[in-house]
Amino acid sequence: MTNFNYGEFAIIKTKDILCVLKSEIISLIIYLKKGFQIFLLLLVFKHLIKTKKVKIMAGKKVSKLKWFLAILFIIVLSAFVLTSGTQKKNFVKPKISNVIDSVYSYGTVESETRYNLVTSLTSQIRKLYVTEGDRVKKNAPLVLLDNGVLLKAPFKGVVTELYYHENETITPNQKILTLADLDNLSIKLSMDQETVLKIREKQKAEIIFDNLENKKLKGEVFKRYPSLTDFIVKVKLDEIPSEILPGMTCDTVIIIQEKKDSLLIPIAAIDQDVLTLIRDKKEIKIKPRLGIIVDDWVEIVDGSVKEDDQIPFDTMQRGKVDPKQKTFIDQKANLRKNFIRLILLVLLIIIPIVFWRHHVRRKRKEKCGI
Repeated sequence: MTNFNYGEFAIIKTKDILCVLKSEIISLIIYLKKGFQIFLLLLVFKHLIKTKKVKIMAGKKVSKLKWFLAILFIIVLSAFVLTSGTQKKNFVKPKISNVIDSVYSYGTVESETRYNLVTSLTSQIRKLYVTEGDRVKKNAPLVLLDNGVLLKAPFKGVVTELYYHENETITPNQKILTLADLDNLSIKLSMDQETVLKIREKQKAEIIFDNLENKKLKGEVFKRYPSLTDFIVKVKLDEIPSEILPGMTCDTVIIIQEKKDSLLIPIAAIDQDVLTLIRDKKEIKIKPRLGIIVDDWVEIVDGSVKEDDQIPFDTMQRGKVDPKQKTFIDQKANLRKNFIRLILLVLLIIIPIVFWRHHVRRKRKEKCGI
């Protein structure tokens, strides 16, 4: 079973999504600003190399060298502009949030009070007073036998199964019908050994039925025991709506542990039990004690991490993440992405310069009558 999060305790909230969008927008603004800076550099460079009179033949070698040095200067300067000033914000901070450690299971509704109507003598059914699905009150007549014996309902309930019809002969100890108490329903859950070890009696549970428009019902664990193939956990409902019947299925969440205002860090920041962080402008390495894992975040339970600490992104990229977790930052993919960005930037700089230079040469030739 995996951790299940829901409701007001959900870790992934709207504010987390907004924080991600804000970060992406800020990054976009930074790149646009740097692009504008490069554009201004190009204008300054164009102004510096622009001359009214150019000696085409005599200064040909000098002109080539000048253009080569100028392009090299622009590439180096562009790379510096793109990379400068970004390291200061290349970190993530711990967050404070409510967390829940819980287990999820698919359950079936059962009646805790079931009565199988039987007789110890061979007899014939003279009259049936009920059919399957009928609701009966306590002491209501159910079956009249040919010997005059009238069998009655021991409690209020519903007839879930009917095995004989009128005028049929009943053999001893064979079930005639089954009566279930609808006021004493429970949820039956099947779990594996690892999960059932977390379950204790009186733990709170929430139950969701699809036919109740995802309305959450409250419940409590009251029993657990082994079966032939797995382990059984039973949950008692605090309130039983009239729509709920035995045999219905539901989604059930059992709350194992609930914590408020816990400090969480990205699980990708943990590398072989070591966390690297920035505190008071100094890089330190610690071995924090971890708690509940929720999605891509993990709880710090020993107070070794402070809320204003900073976790560098590059340590998260090196982090070795549990395969069960969904988060993993591929450093090679990021390097490839940055390399492609640099190549595109160089092309965007060189191509306009080449076309502009070709245009200037053509104008010179036309002016000189060549």
